[in-house]
Amino acid sequence: MPNNCQDLLNHVFRSIGSIDQRLLGLENKCSQEELDCFLKDWDIEKSPIQSVIFLAQVMKSHPDLSFNASLTPRLNGVLSYCRFKNLHIETILNEVVNALNNNNIGYELIGDWAMKRLRPGFPRWINDIKILVGADDYNKAISIVSSIKSDTHIILHQSLDGGLSLEKLLFFSLLNIYDILVSGQPLEACVTTLSDIRYISSLKEVLDTEIIWKEATFHGLEVEISIASNVVSSTVSGLFPDKWPDYSLSSRIVKKRLIDFLFRRDVPNIIKKGTRIIPIPSFIKYLTWLLVSKLGL
Repeated sequence: MPNNCQDLLNHVFRSIGSIDQRLLGLENKCSQEELDCFLKDWDIEKSPIQSVIFLAQVMKSHPDLSFNASLTPRLNGVLSYCRFKNLHIETILNEVVNALNNNNIGYELIGDWAMKRLRPGFPRWINDIKILVGADDYNKAISIVSSIKSDTHIILHQSLDGGLSLEKLLFFSLLNIYDILVSGQPLEACVTTLSDIRYISSLKEVLDTEIIWKEATFHGLEVEISIASNVVSSTVSGLFPDKWPDYSLSSRIVKKRLIDFLFRRDVPNIIKKGTRIIPIPSFIKYLTWLLVSKLGL
């Protein structure tokens, strides 16, 4: 990270905030006292759907723990709806996979569907289909997928090389965290992906982070992966290096990416609140973003 961008990066991290570590801790064997302590401050109405499903998984995998009478049916209901919703997307996934197979296009599932296969008993809130294809087949694959009528977002990524390693799964998990945060959601919405990253890291004694950085460079996502990996390091220590290799991007481009993150993260929250007049700090931020990214200052 260029030195003159560090203050801007620090501002990015301040805008993201932190996650209640007690929520992640519930995934492992926890006591009734620890659960009660967490639930005392937790509000299902104010929590993102991802954390609700995560807590429902805790309830499912720890039948010895007692949840209060009003919360238990709501968590069970969320799990049932999640399964129903994912069945609909899985129908579309099968159509996409069959179309790729019929055209002899090699592919790998990434994102939530890859993790669903790796952790079949772990419920997750899935909104899209992400697929990795080789560079030679990429344009053909886009044409095929574009012809499929679907209300589900289908995302194709080019593969740097063949195969799907744990390091590549980590790369796309980091990208998922960035996408969640840039959409304006709280860090708590990343709880399932953070759990996935901890799970992936447990499968291999030493992960080659150079592969992750090569993927980031190949896709032109060095800034995005830096943001996400720094966020992950606050919950999973020692997984990623304190300092990635030097950027191939200029300082100006890095600044533009960071300001773009801040702007895109703020605007959805302003719209959701129904505010007709943009608050002064956000307006100033918008002008800064406009000057830097549009005029190249």
